[in-house]
Amino acid sequence: MGFQDEMKHMFLRIAVGDVEPEEWEKWWNSNRIKLEETLTRGDRGRIMPALWSANY
Repeated sequence: MGFQDEMKHMFLRIAVGDVEPEEWEKWWNSNRIKLEETLTRGDRGRIMPALWSANY
């Protein structure tokens, strides 16, 4: 599975609520370089976990 597929799978899991904020942040941080190469700056800014609040 390539990174594009892994990223799509993770985003789909997030969309249905299968991912806790801690897991999302850990995945994001471990794939930061690949995400920077793949996503536009605006897309990264809208979805990066640092902008999320885990206090829900």
